[in-house]
Amino acid sequence: MQLPQLFKKPIEVKPIHFFAIHLSDSVAQSALWKVDRGMIEVISWSSQKSWQDDETCIAAIDQTLQELSKESENVDEALFALSPEWVTPEGILPAKKPLFLKITKELSLEAIGFVVTTEALLQHFTQTLSPQLSLFLIEVASSQLFITQVKQGNLQQTEKVGRSGSTVSDLVEAFAHIKDKVFPSKFLLYSSVLSEPELEEIRQSLFGHDWPSEYPFLHPPVIDIFAPDHVLEIIIQTGGRAVAESKGIELINLPDIKTTPQIESSVLVPQETAVLDGMGEEANLIPVEKQEIELGGDDEAVVIETPRLQDKEAAVSLPSPSRQLHIKHILPFFIFGIVGGLVLLWGIGNVAAQQIKQAVVTIELNTKSVNKNVMLILDPRAIENDPSKLLLKAAAITKDVQGTKTAQATGSKIIGDKSKGSITLYNRTNSPKKFAAGTVINSDKLKFTLDIETTIASASSGADPTIINVGTTPGAVTAAAIGAESNLAKEIDLTIDTFSKDSYFARTVTALTGGTSREILAVSVEDQAKLKNSLLQELTAQAAAEFKAESSDGKYISPTNQVKILKSTFNADVGKEIDSFSLTLQIQANGLLYLSSDLKPLVTLLLSGDIPSGYQLKTEDIQLLSDPISSSTASAQLSLQTNISSIALPVLDLDQIKQSIAGKSQAEAEQLLKQNAGVKTVQIRQEPLILHFFSHALPKKIERININLSQ
Repeated sequence: MQLPQLFKKPIEVKPIHFFAIHLSDSVAQSALWKVDRGMIEVISWSSQKSWQDDETCIAAIDQTLQELSKESENVDEALFALSPEWVTPEGILPAKKPLFLKITKELSLEAIGFVVTTEALLQHFTQTLSPQLSLFLIEVASSQLFITQVKQGNLQQTEKVGRSGSTVSDLVEAFAHIKDKVFPSKFLLYSSVLSEPELEEIRQSLFGHDWPSEYPFLHPPVIDIFAPDHVLEIIIQTGGRAVAESKGIELINLPDIKTTPQIESSVLVPQETAVLDGMGEEANLIPVEKQEIELGGDDEAVVIETPRLQDKEAAVSLPSPSRQLHIKHILPFFIFGIVGGLVLLWGIGNVAAQQIKQAVVTIELNTKSVNKNVMLILDPRAIENDPSKLLLKAAAITKDVQGTKTAQATGSKIIGDKSKGSITLYNRTNSPKKFAAGTVINSDKLKFTLDIETTIASASSGADPTIINVGTTPGAVTAAAIGAESNLAKEIDLTIDTFSKDSYFARTVTALTGGTSREILAVSVEDQAKLKNSLLQELTAQAAAEFKAESSDGKYISPTNQVKILKSTFNADVGKEIDSFSLTLQIQANGLLYLSSDLKPLVTLLLSGDIPSGYQLKTEDIQLLSDPISSSTASAQLSLQTNISSIALPVLDLDQIKQSIAGKSQAEAEQLLKQNAGVKTVQIRQEPLILHFFSHALPKKIERININLSQ
């Protein structure tokens, strides 16, 4: 009797090599992979390269390909992995297609297809973890956040929001568009542009938000990170299967297609020739699953469907009766072998879980804030600190600051012209009289002055001694004050200085005219004082801000609020007619410098009484808020009203914690840790994740348990 060929000698097939190129909007990375003996194997991958435009993108991809091993020299077929921002439900974004074509042309690559990172990861997780998987798959791109909701293995919806710098705020914005009555209580973070420490920082920020109070989570979500290095490998494993099948290569250990959720795949593999957007270049791209590809332009859409597993099974002929007999006889042994193999596999998995897997325990500490208000004294003359007197030694320093400021003039001034004219001076005495220039000529309350020195001849008598001829001489006068009030008509009698008219007098010959006046805007004394005070305050504040900016690396500088004016220059004097004027001021500000090394013992002493039992002060996170109260000179003491605050951290014995949770289930370990008053939240992640399905218990060896503390 001929036994059926249950085992066949594998056919030797030459390995086939391919590129995988992962592109986001700012980063490119490549890998070299091959299909060999039914297995997909990643040979090497490059580092990440940044790019900004089409030219730098092509250059970045070229650099990543150059970093791959020598086996890549004759490889030209490439599978592209694209972030969600590159694609739409219809395919690659029209704006990205010209760049996609330039990449293949200039780098002499043959594009065998593309895969969307989100969908590739989802397909991988549903096949390897659970077909009924529910979670939020969160991709952190350079400028955007993609939140994909997965419910029972099916992609429900994807929301895209711009990154604002706060991932919590970005998720809040995205969750506003998700209307499910119950949210999956698991987040999975990944990124092709951020490092694992950067993802961990985002993860810690999400831990601090109370999600169940705002959204329909059944309990606080578990937040896991998928390492960036693993993303490209999963993309290759997922997309590589489709590529291998299209080339007729059988792969071993493939998951059963019947149990795979119906997730629309964007992987394209060569089978027929299509023209992309009428670009004149052919690309051998068709979808793995049934999918309509819109080519653009006037080209019709192409719909191609690859055979399903059930179609292949239908094509297999039924075995002959003799073969059925043999199979019937060996069927119990075959089933027993399968069951025994599964039991053995489960046992090996349990052993491996304890020997290989590691547990990463992230504990958010339940910190306490401590603060106290005290009056500190800084003394530049002190040689040593005196904690009992709250006195710190300090050093006097100075800082020169200069600035210019402009203000509006608000003062007023009367300006104008003085009236002028000709007069006749009269002398009734027997002697000539000389009047100096500037002699006052009066008309009631108005005053005029003689323009030049003038001499009047004496009075004289003629043939008739009873008739006296008064001495006269012409002269010119100018009003003492401006204004129209000094304008006088002609033939108006005037007095000279304090002399009586019986001795000397004057009379206008013509009208005195030309007197005018008007009020103007001018700089006042108050204007200058106000501007100077304002600029002085600003420069003093500027000096204090610069002192604060220089307070780093363990040193603090406190301003004394004492300043010395080095230079003060106005561009307009008091009384100058001007709309606005400016002041340039240079000052020297005084400050006192003290060191954190001197401050820490004092702060520890002051706050020690307020630290709860089981806690210790975090001395490297001391915060000071102070205001100068008094100071006299640059060398005198400065009193500071100071608020001292810091954080008290719980004292945890990490070795004891490891021993208490070693070998316990994850749920028991979390419950045990939460009973510690110093623990606020706990997250436990076991790696590799696949071993978690063999055993939920933490490793028994404490050296395989790592504890990370966060505040």
